Amino acid sequence: MKTIIDTLSSKEKELLIYREMNMNEIIFQEGEVAKYVGIVISGALTIESHSLEGSLITFNNILPGNMFGHNLIFSNEQHYLGNVKARVKSSLYLISKENVTYLLQSNKSFLEAFMNLESEFTKAINQKLKIISLPLAKERIIYYLFAHNGKVKITSISYL
Repeated sequence: MKTIIDTLSSKEKELLIYREMNMNEIIFQEGEVAKYVGIVISGALTIESHSLEGSLITFNNILPGNMFGHNLIFSNEQHYLGNVKARVKSSLYLISKENVTYLLQSNKSFLEAFMNLESEFTKAINQKLKIISLPLAKERIIYYLFAHNGKVKITSISYL
């Protein structure tokens, strides 16, 4: 399957910053200003924070081929809501806001791949919002199964 990175020429790939992360390494801290779009190449990242009582809150799991920071770098409020952390040994590319803007303007295939990832991200958030908006656990489970074609993709029932 073609990834967003595959849409780039070798010269355009020179605009990317390659980064490897060890398990539990934090690349961006909660409250830090987002200056890059990150694209996970291998491994898995999470964006997580803690509640006032100290409970861990996971906002997002980012798997290979997916990106993060894209919803922040063009926002009026560009601060991370949680730490961006490697769940396992991971590798990723970082692209500055200036270079993302350049690639979106000059590379139609990159633009289409970026917008596809953005759309899938927005759709996933809307599905999560719908699940937590349903009043009964039974409704949440049925909707989750329906939305994911009967396949369970979560590891914790607290997600529902």
